[in-house]
Amino acid sequence: MLTSNTDANPGRKFLTCQYTICRSFQWLDEAVAESISTCSTPKQHISEGCFECGATDHWHSKCPWLKIPCRVEGCSGVRKLKTSGKKCSRGEQFLRCNDCPDFQWLKDAKKEFEDHKESTPINARIIIEANVADICAKIDKGLGLFSSSQ
Repeated sequence: MLTSNTDANPGRKFLTCQYTICRSFQWLDEAVAESISTCSTPKQHISEGCFECGATDHWHSKCPWLKIPCRVEGCSGVRKLKTSGKKCSRGEQFLRCNDCPDFQWLKDAKKEFEDHKESTPINARIIIEANVADICAKIDKGLGLFSSSQ
């Protein structure tokens, strides 16, 4: 809950969403009146995924774009997810390092990540279960453990 300092609404209380990607807003007196008239709670933000980056495949606590290391070699800063307030890019999200001038639009970072993910081999761990007697017998016979003639 915040208090308006505008000439049109001085001292009037209002509610906003705590998440930067959400732009919901409601005057407190209107929320209370709505709550009383409908016997329900004031308008709530309906969650459909991450409140920071807007993706629906993870929650805020698992957002891969929060506090990631700077991509500039030698910089030990952390890139933070922010939302532009400039007229030409209002609402667009970007990553900015707290120690150097590194800047990247989030949409470009996401594309770069997807392009890299497609070209990166999958790391996998394979577990082979076998009993010791069978392994020793194969070694004694001089056979490979994984011959195709098994």
